[in-house]
Amino acid sequence: MNNFYETVQIKNPNKWLNSVLDDDEKDFYYDNSVFIEFKVIEKKSRLEEIIMTKLRLNKFMDVELVDLLDKKILTELENENLIIKNNLGEIKLTVEGQLVLNSIVYKILA
Repeated sequence: MNNFYETVQIKNPNKWLNSVLDDDEKDFYYDNSVFIEFKVIEKKSRLEEIIMTKLRLNKFMDVELVDLLDKKILTELENENLIIKNNLGEIKLTVEGQLVLNSIVYKILA
């Protein structure tokens, strides 16, 4: 199965000890005195990460991703000159959009 994982390093000694003693069926890995927990990232969270990264890097977002987003919100953002769309239907932030990136991400992912 092609899963993506997030890792959580537990550096606080008390939390670390509790994690070691906890009998949950979690995937742990011990490396350099740091206990690392691996968690599978859900598909929705992975999609959100990809969208946020594309917008933050100011790269055109592939049409496949754009098609998953609310068209009404995208039209509003385009009318407010916060995003631009190329002839392939890909979108990216304008200079004005970069200044309010967090609110755009919130709108798109809400």
